[in-house]
Order: sequence, then structure tokens, then C-alpha cells
Amino acid sequence: MYRVLLLLFLLAAVAGYLDTAQAQETAQTSPAPDASSPREKVQLSSWVKELRQKENVAILFGNVRVSKGKLSILADAVVVWFKEDGSGVSEIYAEGAILMTDGKNRISAQAAYYSFETGTARITQARVHTTQRSLSDLTVFERSKESGPVAAKKAQPEISLYFRAEKLRTERPTRYVAEKLTLSTCECPHPHWGIRCRRATIYPGGTFEASGNQLFIGPVKIPFFNVRFEPDWRMPLYRLRVGSSSDKGSFRLSRWQLVVEPNYRLFCDLDTYNKNGTGSGAVFEYKGRAYPWGGYLETYAINDREPPAGVKHYRYRLKFLHVQKLPGEVGMTLEYSKTTDQDFLKQFFEREYRKGREQETYAYFRKTHGNLGASLLTSTRTEKFKTVTQHQPQVRAYAISRELPGGFYLSAALRNEKLLRQYAQMLALPDEEVERHDVLLTLDRPLGMGQILRLKPRIDARYTHYNINAADSQNVDREVVKVSCSASTRLSRIYRTSSKRLKIDGLKHIIEPQLTYENTYENDNDPASLFQFDEVDSIRKCEKLTLSLTNRLDTRREVKEVPSVVSLLDWRLQIPYYAKPARDNGGESYGPLESRLEVSASPYLTIRSDLAYDTAHRHMQKGTIDATVRSPGIWQLYLGTLYAAGEDTIGTLGLSARLSPKWSVSVRLQHNLSAGRYVSKTFTLTRRFHCWIMEAGVVLERDKDSPTYVFLISPAALFKKEKLRFTEESTFLK
Repeated sequence: MYRVLLLLFLLAAVAGYLDTAQAQETAQTSPAPDASSPREKVQLSSWVKELRQKENVAILFGNVRVSKGKLSILADAVVVWFKEDGSGVSEIYAEGAILMTDGKNRISAQAAYYSFETGTARITQARVHTTQRSLSDLTVFERSKESGPVAAKKAQPEISLYFRAEKLRTERPTRYVAEKLTLSTCECPHPHWGIRCRRATIYPGGTFEASGNQLFIGPVKIPFFNVRFEPDWRMPLYRLRVGSSSDKGSFRLSRWQLVVEPNYRLFCDLDTYNKNGTGSGAVFEYKGRAYPWGGYLETYAINDREPPAGVKHYRYRLKFLHVQKLPGEVGMTLEYSKTTDQDFLKQFFEREYRKGREQETYAYFRKTHGNLGASLLTSTRTEKFKTVTQHQPQVRAYAISRELPGGFYLSAALRNEKLLRQYAQMLALPDEEVERHDVLLTLDRPLGMGQILRLKPRIDARYTHYNINAADSQNVDREVVKVSCSASTRLSRIYRTSSKRLKIDGLKHIIEPQLTYENTYENDNDPASLFQFDEVDSIRKCEKLTLSLTNRLDTRREVKEVPSVVSLLDWRLQIPYYAKPARDNGGESYGPLESRLEVSASPYLTIRSDLAYDTAHRHMQKGTIDATVRSPGIWQLYLGTLYAAGEDTIGTLGLSARLSPKWSVSVRLQHNLSAGRYVSKTFTLTRRFHCWIMEAGVVLERDKDSPTYVFLISPAALFKKEKLRFTEESTFLK
């Protein structure tokens, strides 16, 4: 919002520059402006210009446009008064459909006046739109194999703020006063929610104090005391969902948010279930100002009237995650999670449950220095109904691609850990405990033969020592040696063709064949004799040759006004051949033929498939195929199938259509193609208001006797996601 204040100063500056522009256009008739002014040139245009020399006044009307750099002012009419001594502009007045923008902010009004002599401004019926980055949105935490259990990624969405004031005036250069002000994130002239203030004082930076306040949501008005708002104001009601289902009965779910300060946010949940009772919870998010650290704490509890069999009435979940960067390239991740029973997430956090992410408890430290690193991982179990592998602890040290003389590269990894497999209490199985010491050395030597052939020979040597069930001292040593070599080339051809309909500007066909030979010829312990904790224990003797072929078709296309190289077709085929099929592949010489295809021939059609074909028995092993046809902003059709040998084939049909600028409808059908019956049907009707989105829908599931009704209402377009763009000089068609 603070940028809006700058517009007032820029408005004054533009008025000051008008004398230069007017002098250039009327140098022979106007005595007031100085044509030799060193100030920058202002672009000025209008249908009609009228100059009153005796009154030192210039009048411009009829689609008036004044611009300087990124600043642009549009108005029906502009009146400019010049000083009597000809030294510049005394005051300026603009009227009728005023629109000012600097490329980021917009201000519209019916009338605007500024006096350079007194330094005061008056704007009536002001409507201001400013876009600024959100400071309170948290860093996104994601899993990453390369950087440990959890990695952090900054996410700074943008938020649009609109305020309207009947009168806006300056009291001093650093303070502005607005009368009868309305603040909202909705751009419509009469928003459905926001804050109304009788009087507000605006300071540089966007902070303002307000008195005579009312929080309004539709017809509901809630008076509250005088407040001071920071620039990062948010709508208190974050989400509201009302519905009915067979397992919960009728329910009302709501989430409220409170911005404590720019780097801290608090969410409060208040839910009501007709069958279960009232649930409540809180989520506290935090992060450092320059992001050296961040995390969240989430709690939720309910005194359930109808808990699952064998579960106590009082049920809850607790989750804590903290990620921090320390001096010396040290990273730390802490996570603690606990739920009272295994059905809790499925029943009350269905979206999180469907993602399938394991709820874990661990501490992880990592230090890196160039391509050297070390890490410490400890994990334990907090939920007795789960079977987990605990690390007590795991210590790792590694070096990645250390260059040696002669073009060789050496990688090394050392791991020392104590593993404990604890079974769910209901299984009543004894724990498996192992101390494992593992050393892996890798030596490779990339070779290139111009642009024709690329070779990468490699040798892996691994030594692993097991101390199984330490009390019995059962020691096992295992040595593994593996050699491999990959050979690949790249062929391409350019076709000078174009199509406006398909948005094609040149075609580049790329073919990349690759042949990889792998032979694990030394392994003195059969994996069947070891307890399988992870992939380290499953290594076995194997010799295979893998052939892969990649076909890609690229073109140039503008993606959101940025020239980019996009792939119209990307198809990869891969099949392994086993030299000793009786030992390595159940007697079959060839493994499954895998195909991955993605087609984006036009912006309106996308096809994806991921298939595995059993060449020995000549049948499809598994696969997914889906296609999306769309007319942007009007309708979209989705078709997809999921197939696995020995299981039911599920087909999905999804259709969404925009009936009008305010109404849209969507249908989603899931059908069991093998059994010839439906799985679920979902029908949703969406109504867009000025600043709300309302969804009403029904879900019919074959396994449930009664349908689920859902009603959802939430603020519309409250946040605009900021997308990162990485650009580089294109080598396409070179």
C-alpha cells in the first residue's frame, strides 16, 4: 500500500513537468513555460487543447493521456495553472475517469487536485489498487533425497489490496488522511467483506491507523475499537465449509487466521460434527526475517462421541516441524508427530491422508563444504500402532565427484548406523535390531568423442559389516563389486515450419539412444539371508543390458509473454536384457518394456501415458493413460485410466465448464471398467461473487449408503502466487 503514497508525489511531479511539455507544444504562444527546462520530457496527448494565456491556464480534455517512464495518467479533462512569473506549475486539477498507474499500482478517482504552493492534495472518490509481496506466507517444506529428509523452499505470494475513500488529503508530506475509507482484497466497487473506517491516517510504508471501524461480511457488521494495521493485513475468515456425510453427519468447518506480525501467523480451527462432536485446533507458523529458520506447530483435538472400535473418546494429533540454517553450511531439521490412532488422519484430515506422506519423528543435521558433507539422523517411534524403522542413530560422511589426475572422479560414502525395526503392537512380533557399517567407493571416467558418442565407465566397490541382534553377536561381512558403462549419442534435425493455430515457430527433432551395461558380479551374501531394512540390503548378483530411446520434438513458444523452448512430444522407451535370466529374472531374457509419453501438440490438448508391458507373457503389466482437452476459460475435459495386472481397471471422466462469468459446473465420474459399475460420482456447482467463491456439491460413493453434501465458501483470489522464472539464452535452431 505504501507505493500508493508515492503516486501522490509522482502526480505532483507530473504536474510540475506539464509546463515543459506544454512549452514544447505551444512555444510560440505561451509565455509561462520554459522550453529550455532540463527536466525530463513528459508525453502528452489529448483530443482538444485550449490555452488561456492571460489567465496562465491550459485545459486539456478528451481522452487525455500524460505519461513519464512507467507512470501513466488517463483522464477526461486536465486543467493546469502556471505561476505568474513563469517559473512552473502552481496547481493541477484532473477530472472524470482518472486512472493513474506506475506499472505496479493503480489509482482511479473522479477528481484530483494538487497545490504545489501549499503542498496539499485533494482526491475524491479515490479507489486504489496496490500489489505487494506477502511477508507472512511461510516457506514451503518439501522432501528431497539430495538435501535430507526435508528441504525448504521460499514461497512469497502476492496480495492485492484495494481501498476506497470519499476524500483523501495530505496533512503533511509524510502523512495522509482518508475519510470514510473501505479496505478489502476485492476489486469490485462494493465489496462483500472488508473493513470500513470513519477516519484513517496513512503513513509511509503502508501502515495506517483507523478509528470508527466496522468489520463487515455481507450484511453482518461487527464494530470494534480503534486499531493500527500493518501492511500485511489478512482476511480473518480463511475458510468455511459446510456439508453432510454418512460417517460424520452434518458438519461445519471453519478456519480463522491472525497475523501476529509479518513473520508469524496463527490459524484457529473451530469445527462441528453432528455425530462426533466439536473439534478445535491451532496452527502456528513462523520464519526468520531473511529465512535462516522457520517451521510450524499444529494441534487438533476432539472429544469424539463415536470413536472407532478400541479407540478412546479423546482423540488428537500433534505435529511440529522446524528447519534451520546454521553458520558454516550447517542445516538442521526437527520433526515430531503423534496421533492417538491410525484412523485419525483419514477421518479428519482426509486431504493430508491421501497424500500418503508418513508422519515421522526425527532430528537431522547436515554439514556441507563444497562436494564434501556429513550428516546425523536419529528417529524414533511415537505411535505404537505403526511399524517403523528407527535410526539410533545414523552417521554419514560423503564426498561427491572429487577430481583425480587423468580425468577420473572419485565418490565415497561412509555410513555407520544402528537400525531397529519395531512392529505394530497388535502384531506381537519381536523387534529386529542391526548395527550396520557401510563403505561405498565409486570411480568413474567420462569420455567424449566429439559430438558423436559419450561414454561413462564406472566401478562401484562396497563393503558392509552387520552385527545382527547385538546381544548374540552374529557378525556378517559382505563385499559387493559392480561395473557399469553407458554409451549415448544425440541426433537432431531442424524443420523450418510455423503454425499460428498450433503456436509453432520452428521444429527441432531430437533422438537420444543410450545403452547401459551393469554387472554386479561380486556379492558373497544372498539378500535372502539378510533382514531387508532398505535398498542396501537388497543388492544381489545381476548382469543386465538396458536399451533406452528418447524422442523429443521441441518448438519455440511464448509462455506468459516470455519466449521459451517447449516440448511438443517427449517419448522414452526402455527395456532391459538379462545375460543370465535363470538367476536374475525368473528365466526370462527380457524385462518389461516401459514407455513414458507426454504430448502437448497444442495449448488445448495434453496426453500422458506411463505403461509397462510384460514381453514374456505378452500382456500389459500396469499403466496409466490420461488426456486433457481444454478451451481456456470456457471448458475442460479429462479422461484417464489406471490399470494393473490382477486388479480392477479404474476409469475417470472429468468435465468442467463455465456457464457464465459467475457460474460454472463440474462433473467427476469414476468407473470400475473391470466390474462394469461406478465407484463414485461428484457434481459441483460454483458461483463467483465479487469477492467470494461459493461451491455446492454432492458426492455419491458406491460403498456408502448415503451421499455426502458439501457447501464451501471462501474469499476469492485472496492471494496471487508468485512464480519463479529461469531464463537463459536460447540455443534453439542454432
